[in-house]
Amino acid sequence: MTDSPKGRLIQSLDRALKILDVLADRDEPIGLTELATSMGLDSSTVYRLLYTLRVHGYARQGGRDRRYRLGPKAIELGQKALQKFTLLERGRPFLRELAAKSEETATLVGLVGNSTVCVSKKERPGFLTFSPRIGAEAPPYCTATGKAVIANLPEVELEQLLDSIEIVRRTDNTITEPAALKEHLRTVREQGYAVDDEEYHPGIRCVAAPVFDHNGAVVGSIGISAAATSLTPEKAEQIAPVVMDIGRRLSIGMGYLDESE
Repeated sequence: MTDSPKGRLIQSLDRALKILDVLADRDEPIGLTELATSMGLDSSTVYRLLYTLRVHGYARQGGRDRRYRLGPKAIELGQKALQKFTLLERGRPFLRELAAKSEETATLVGLVGNSTVCVSKKERPGFLTFSPRIGAEAPPYCTATGKAVIANLPEVELEQLLDSIEIVRRTDNTITEPAALKEHLRTVREQGYAVDDEEYHPGIRCVAAPVFDHNGAVVGSIGISAAATSLTPEKAEQIAPVVMDIGRRLSIGMGYLDESE
């Protein structure tokens, strides 16, 4: 068992939570032997943990091969957590407004650890483009929603974040040189919005603005994404004030005191 800041981990609970992580990360069910091997545990131990998770609805077993997947209780728990997430609650009407005004897919993200996580989205009907799934994490340095968030972190927190993540070149346009990235983020902060110029996915351009809470701390961002052929650099610049205005009003809804008013 590993020491934690306030005590010691409960080994069985720690292992059960790791099983849930494995089940949540997989698109396909997993067998008992494969799961036990991946965790470095014997099958009998993993079976007992899975049985307990099944009894409580957090895991389920099905199919002819009797493989395991995430259960309905885990999904229900996640939905309840999202429902109580203030950014989600406050952000829904603004997300709908942004999607309607831009006629593009609108996304709301929150900052969790060193990643941004998609909290909610409003997709453009009948239009196929990149759209993150709810709960999906994304690197903060090459997405518009991510850059809008980290550009507004206190300098010390930004330095710590950049030092703790691996900056990977996702496309030819990804900014990977630290000094250039920091300069770019300063520009994002000053202009009040961020653009992902095909930096994360080729052919996809995004625009996003930060969202602040009652303490003036950045807690997320709201933005749009579209095919680069549709959301041209000129259109991105034109829509940016709309995105910023909606981000500002959402921030006020979160209790942010806008000193410009």
